[in-house]
Amino acid sequence: MHVHHEGQFITVHRTNAKTGRGYFLIARTKFYPDGDQSLAPITLHGTQIKNDFAYTLSKSSLQPKETITLTKGEKKIEPVHVELTKLKPFEIDYDEKTQNSTISLPEYFPQGSIAVLSTFVKNCDDELDDFLRSGALEAAQNLNLIDINAILYKCESEERDASAGMDGCYDIPNYGHLVYAGIQGFISVLRDVILNNDLAHPIANHLRDGTWALDFIPRRLEKYAKNSEAIKEFQAWLESRFDAVKKVPYFLVPRYFALTIGIAYEALRFQALSLMSPRIQHSTVFVQSLAMCSVQMIGLMNSASIDPFTTIPSMAAGLPHFSYDFMRCWGRDVFISVRGLLLATNRFEEAKQHILRFAMTLKHGLIPNLLGSGKEPRYNARDAVWFFLQCIQDYVHLVPGGESILDEKVKRRFPLDDTYIKFDDPRAFIIEKPMLDHKLIHK
Repeated sequence: MHVHHEGQFITVHRTNAKTGRGYFLIARTKFYPDGDQSLAPITLHGTQIKNDFAYTLSKSSLQPKETITLTKGEKKIEPVHVELTKLKPFEIDYDEKTQNSTISLPEYFPQGSIAVLSTFVKNCDDELDDFLRSGALEAAQNLNLIDINAILYKCESEERDASAGMDGCYDIPNYGHLVYAGIQGFISVLRDVILNNDLAHPIANHLRDGTWALDFIPRRLEKYAKNSEAIKEFQAWLESRFDAVKKVPYFLVPRYFALTIGIAYEALRFQALSLMSPRIQHSTVFVQSLAMCSVQMIGLMNSASIDPFTTIPSMAAGLPHFSYDFMRCWGRDVFISVRGLLLATNRFEEAKQHILRFAMTLKHGLIPNLLGSGKEPRYNARDAVWFFLQCIQDYVHLVPGGESILDEKVKRRFPLDDTYIKFDDPRAFIIEKPMLDHKLIHK
């Protein structure tokens, strides 16, 4: 239902989104004296309309049968005798090509009048509902957790990192930037809109005004789809659903947009949880929501790989402030978090890569507090190495065959003396030792 107030006029349009049938009400109020105000013709997109009835309430010429006698000090409201007068039907202009209907008020539609018209939206029915609800799980079934991170999340700095500074989070007029560029950004706003049926919210107004948001969501995935066929598949699903939503009348777009976004979110969440441990899959919604933080915090970054030569997913120390470039990966934060974010969720390979890549930069018994992709590590943390060692112990105990990590060979960034060399120096990463080597981890 959508309510609009313009001066003396109030319009209410209520539509059954499953059948496409509804009613459009126009009322001209008399809260203040007469004026020459009029209402411009109203166009309802993709809608067929027919007149039901129109009446005006006017003062009756009949005198009351009884008079009211007031005693001194009494206050009473005297009845006003009124009568209904039928008005001429509204003029309706229907365009077969665009399927738009334009309602024009009759010349005589005084204050105290009301009209009700039946409406029918051709493109809104169970078939559209079924189409929007279909295919999401299949479109998401090949996504990995790094793909889902790109589709669902990405804060402002992460999105700009992926687009060379061109893209950021979506900006809703009269509301502001979303927290995430991905679908979670829209879900966080729509949750309260749906709960409160708040169709006057800025996002609802924005969706009625144009298709910018419907274009943005699949378009932003182009940069991620270049390296992922699975993302390209999900992007195609989104495009096909939003193309269908674009055909419905503008006043119903918020409803179908919210439905599509909700279906997409649930499909992504289902796929993410299916890639985690059975304990999480069968746990409570609260535990599953905590597990989704693992997807939120780990992704591919052009400026913040954990490897100096290849792009490997990295863990953010915190969003949005510690999310890109050298400020993203902190030794202390990473190794405090690995057990909960990666080991508990069965993301053993990502846990292993973080351990091995930080081990490459170990120097004089210190693990860097700021990894800097292994190119410019900063050793301003005395306790990072202890969290690092605890993390290795957790990995050995919790991961099936986890003790094999101790035999993994690590290319050391620095020589085993006080010499400081740059990462592209020929002497860098020459020394290769297994993790169990006494110069890396003391027995």
